[in-house]
Amino acid sequence: MLADNLKKKILDPNLRAFASSNTDEVREALIELDNPDLMVKPISPSDVLIPRNKLKASKEPIEDSPSKSLMDKLEDQLRALDVLSTARFEHAEKFLVHVIPAQLRQIADMPLVGKIFPNREHRISQPEAGR
Repeated sequence: MLADNLKKKILDPNLRAFASSNTDEVREALIELDNPDLMVKPISPSDVLIPRNKLKASKEPIEDSPSKSLMDKLEDQLRALDVLSTARFEHAEKFLVHVIPAQLRQIADMPLVGKIFPNREHRISQPEAGR
């Protein structure tokens, strides 16, 4: 079952190989909440073209969103594994964590976890000085 979860939840072959290893090396990973109720739905052009003066502010605070409690539960489960979470991305429903392979295998087996991604460094090209 655990090997199936690694294949299903960790699509990156390098991260999957890391999760299958027995090293004490620590890597960063993005842990996504599995929340099918908040799947992104296609929007129609009429949803986008609402005049600003017709928009109404929501009276419900973001903290009361249905995924808030699921994010809290997932965070509690990560803490129970002594996983160091360095960032919580509420709207993306992801956690940035530092894990060893054994922790990553346990995380992949959690029902609240969706996909697990490697954290990648993105470089922005800068113009050369003097140009």
